[in-house]
Order: sequence, then structure tokens, then C-alpha cells
Amino acid sequence: MSNLRHGELRQGGSTITQQLMKNHFLSNERSLLRKIQEALMALLAEYHYDKNTLLQVYVNEIYLGQNRNKAIHGFAKASQFYFDQDISQLNLAQVALLVGMVKGPSYYNPRRHPVRAKKRRDRVLKSLLEHSLISQHGYQQALNKTLMIVQSVPHLTSRYPALMGLVRRELSDEYQVEQLRKNGLNLYTSLDPIMQNKAEKALSNRISSFPQAKYLQGAIILSDISSGEIKAIVGDKMPNYVGFNRAIDAYRQTGSVIKPLVYLTALSRPQDFNLMTPIKDSHFSLTGSDGSLWQPENYDNKEHGNSHREIPLAQGLIHSYNLATAHLAINVGLEEVTQMISKLGFKRLIEAFPSIALGSKEMSPLEVLTLYQVIANQGLSIKPSVLIAVQDANGNLLTRYARRTEQLIEPEAAFLIRFLLSQVTQQGTAKSMNWRFPNKVLAGKTGTTNNLKDSWYAGFDNQQLAVVWLGRDDNQPMGLTGASGALTVWSELFKQLNVHSVDLTPPPGIEFAAQKGRFLGLFTHCNRAEEIPFYSSYLPAEFKSCD
Repeated sequence: MSNLRHGELRQGGSTITQQLMKNHFLSNERSLLRKIQEALMALLAEYHYDKNTLLQVYVNEIYLGQNRNKAIHGFAKASQFYFDQDISQLNLAQVALLVGMVKGPSYYNPRRHPVRAKKRRDRVLKSLLEHSLISQHGYQQALNKTLMIVQSVPHLTSRYPALMGLVRRELSDEYQVEQLRKNGLNLYTSLDPIMQNKAEKALSNRISSFPQAKYLQGAIILSDISSGEIKAIVGDKMPNYVGFNRAIDAYRQTGSVIKPLVYLTALSRPQDFNLMTPIKDSHFSLTGSDGSLWQPENYDNKEHGNSHREIPLAQGLIHSYNLATAHLAINVGLEEVTQMISKLGFKRLIEAFPSIALGSKEMSPLEVLTLYQVIANQGLSIKPSVLIAVQDANGNLLTRYARRTEQLIEPEAAFLIRFLLSQVTQQGTAKSMNWRFPNKVLAGKTGTTNNLKDSWYAGFDNQQLAVVWLGRDDNQPMGLTGASGALTVWSELFKQLNVHSVDLTPPPGIEFAAQKGRFLGLFTHCNRAEEIPFYSSYLPAEFKSCD
């Protein structure tokens, strides 16, 4: 409680910020030079970050006990170790116990010294009461509770098996398997236990509501758009199940979720394509080199558009027309489409078959998230990752995972795709978002594969991006589209989050115009909310600003 009394981040003889600097960047050497370095680094940290941010980092790294050769760092991990509960489920008495242990985790170990630990807990509760942070009634209730410690140490690796699967994958880039088994590394991740809990419940609750729940499986992966930090990952409808991790290992056909990449490829060539460029939505067939015939069809088995079976490019993505998308991919160039997919972060081999435009290539939810991360982040690449730092068993920093960004696609092209994806949720295949999130403008894309074998939804608000997949492990039809399946899971998750409308402020290279012509049916002329954005440098002649 010294932090409350001093009005600053202080604990023991050093401020909390100084302890953070020592633990993360410096050695445990006792010297005047190290103390000066620690103080200077603390001053810089407090200049750049507010106290709440520093305190959050502190509670995630503070040492709170030992499990054989593994140190217990952070309140979230300590909550699992001592109570076998998520930190969001702890009551006041349990939180007070953990806070009290900060002064001496070994001395106040509740398993070895329960009487001593209870006295320390009660002292913390009294301090909270004296500072009016809890009521007299709450104080008395907490005071009467036992320590509620689980006597057997839980297996900490099984609480978030999907997370651990991703952690092992990311660690394998820099550490050998033998190092991971023997060295007792301390790992710091971006996982948010509260968001994780909400994601788990959203998936299990929605799956259980479907008639085919017995055979249905799913996955969710949620990230912060600007930082790329993965906040939640669920790889099974039973989230504690240690087994196949569908979030990173289920490679399934993506269906229409991949279509924005086709349109992005086109719109990255503004001299050739804009939102109102006419594209065909008519039947055609292609014969492969092996003699096979490819004949795409729209979901409703109809052609759309004017008498020439042409529609505006924008309408092709908003309404997810297969024929229009296939025509566009061929016009743009299949090689260019596959290059765009690779450019945005897809690392495996991808061949330029026409069917790639309609989602024939299998991808994992993590791979889909990586592609959408660039679109949601205004064209800036930032690899989604869950690892923040790695320390050895003694608390020495081994690796800090820096987030590197690069402008992969022009901001104007990225804006146009985000605009189209916002229209998908307003009037297209995800238009149920209108009533699910009234007065909010979100962006996303549904995906459904042949015979309803896979249900996808990739969507984002202004801060968070999530990809949801539903399907059967045996790859049999499960009767759900992207809109009737995965979208409902995504919605249940985001209803529990603080949702912010997508920022559709255009970059400098974009201006709005209204068309006078044959495609007027899609957008209302001279109604500002319905005007179409274009690269100002390539404004088509048939478009004129409203007078």
C-alpha cells in the first residue's frame, strides 16, 4: 500500500518503475553505476508512459512465488498457481492476499505459512478500508474468508492450451526444443485474460446453440490492430482441451474471406481500376492444363448487373459475387493476386489458379488474421504476435520482441478496401451488423465454402481485429454460412468489448465524387453519405462533384 501513501509508483526502497527497469534491462549487480542507470531509465520511462501503463506492466512481471524450477511472475499467473482461477474471477480477499505477498513471496507463502499469510492479507484489507477503497461491509466479508488456496499445484500449461501452442511456435524461431524443456524460461505475453475469457465463452455459447453442436468445432483469434499484439486465442469449443489447436493448425478453404485481396490488388492500380469500374458478372468457364473445367457460380446461381451483365467493382465485393470477383482476378492477373497475398504476410506456397480468387487455398485463422491486420492497420504491416519478452530462470532478459512496421500498401488503396468492408456490414453479406451494433460502423467479410463446410468471419472495429472459423473436423457439411455461423460468434464477442466505429477519414490522396451515369442505382447522386471515394489523381472523367 506504499504506492497509495506516497502518491507515486513506489515499493520498498525503489520506485516500481526502477524495479521494472532493473528486471527487464539490467542485472542484479549491486553497484552505484547500476543504480544510476536504473534511475535514469526510470525517469525516461515515466516521461514516455503514464503511471497506469507502468503499473500494468509491473503487475504482469512482479515475482510472486516458485513452482519447482519455474518462477511465478505476474498476478494472472499467480492467480492460477494459488487459486486455480482466472484473475478476473478472484474476490477481494484473494486479491488482497496476492497484493500482500508482493513484500515477500516466500515469507508470506500461503501454502507453507498460512497464518502469516492471512495476517498479511488482513493488513492489506485494513489499509484498503482506511483509504476508503472498500466499504466496511466489504472489509468485514473479506476478513471472514479463509485463504481459499488450492493445496495441489495446478498444471499451469493447460489453462490456455491454444496460447501455449502459439507461444511454442513463436519461440521455436529462436530457441531449441531442449532449451525450452530445461531452462525454465519466464515468458511475457500479450494475452488479456479478460478478453480471453470472453472469447472462450462466445465460441462455446454460440456453438452450443446450434442443432449440430455435437459435431461442430471452431476457433477465434483476436488482436490489437495498431500493435499486432494477440489478446485472445481459442482453438477448441472446449478451451481447456489440450490437443489440436485450430486457431493455428486448422488449414481450411477460406471462401469469400479472401476476396478483399483480389479487390485490393485491383485498387492498388488506380490508373486502371476504381470503385465504379465496370466488371462482368456473367457465366464463363476455363479449361485447365489437365483438361479439368472450372465454372464458377454465384451463391444465388444468378447473373447480376445491367443488360451487359456488368456491375460496379464496389458491388462485386459488397455483395460477394463470385462471378464478378473471378472476372476481376483474371483481368488484374492471377499472379498479381497471389503476389499481393504473399506481400501481406502469407508465408506458404500459393499457386496462381483461378479458383484462388474464391478461396480455394487452405489457410489457418492466424494466417487470415495476418492478411487482415494490414488492411485494418491502414496498409501498415505488423506481424501478429503473442510474445513480448523472454527471461531466464534468474530474471535476466534474453529476448524482447520488438514490433516492426512497414507501409506495405498505399494508404489510399487500404482506405478504399476498409470503406468497402464497412459497406459489407451496412448493405452486404454482413448487413445484420446494422441491428447487432446500432449506431456503429464496423468492417468485415463473411466467408462460406462449397457445400457449407466452412463458416468464416474476419472483422474489425477501430481498435480490434478478430477472425472466427466454424466447421467440422471431418470436413463434412455443417449447414452454416459465414453470416449464420462465424459472424454470430464474432458479434457475441464484440458485444462484450468496448466497440469503436471504424475511422473512415480519407488520406490526402482520396477525394469524394458522385457519378452521373448508368450505375447510379448503387449510390445516390449528390447525397454526401453515398458519394464514392477515389484517388484524386485518377478521378475518372465520368465522375463529377456535386454542384
